[in-house]
Amino acid sequence: MPKYILECPECGHTTEMILPVEERNTIVCCPGVFMRVKIVTANFRMRHGRPDVIEWKKERGVLDL
Repeated sequence: MPKYILECPECGHTTEMILPVEERNTIVCCPGVFMRVKIVTANFRMRHGRPDVIEWKKERGVLDL
């Protein structure tokens, strides 16, 4: 499982968690605000060119262009 740093864009709270990939988008800090996700370590290969990955990164504010 990958290790993530999660940051709330509303209040700035950060935490470090080891989560399954399917649960990383479900973490909420402030009501209705999803936490931003940064991968620290991973045991999988991210496919950056996929449209769904690009859209997910845009929503979370982590798109590196």
